[in-house]
Amino acid sequence: MFHLYIEVTNMIYRLIILIGFFFLLTGKANAQLDKPTLKVIYKQQKNKNDILGVANRFDFARQELNKLDSLSFINQKMDTVYLLETYDMETGISYGSIWNKCKRLNYTYYHGGVLEFKADDFFARYMRALVSAWDIDAIRKEEKRGSKPISPNDIYATRIIIGKKTKIDFFTFNEFSDLWIDASE
Repeated sequence: MFHLYIEVTNMIYRLIILIGFFFLLTGKANAQLDKPTLKVIYKQQKNKNDILGVANRFDFARQELNKLDSLSFINQKMDTVYLLETYDMETGISYGSIWNKCKRLNYTYYHGGVLEFKADDFFARYMRALVSAWDIDAIRKEEKRGSKPISPNDIYATRIIIGKKTKIDFFTFNEFSDLWIDASE
């Protein structure tokens, strides 16, 4: 009887190791933004004359997304992930969108720590397309042409290229909107 117990226990351990090995090979065991990546993004945003402390708010929202395992669509072996984030000073609400070629996640982070997922996009399709192409020159042109005249929100754009070595690019631009372009897509 004891011998049977040991055999069953050994089989369970082997199965657990096999499942863990499978997850490691497929990159699904820890499919989210890792801590070093989150730290680099936070530092880049913090260095951007962050008077309002929005880098802390954005970082907290990203940490919560990881805790909730909401970023499981990110492939830790090879992927390109984009983030758009902004803070509305009038309402105290942060808006974010994280996407790759497979999926997009939109969220709102309210003052007081409430994170809510949204089906609607806060950011225009055209803006997301320019960020996905990482066409900074075109974004700067649109920013000059279509920026809100009175206190436009700063948009924080981040591109994370995951591979053997992760590369993180970041820049900010003023909110712009071109409803005619969005409507024609």
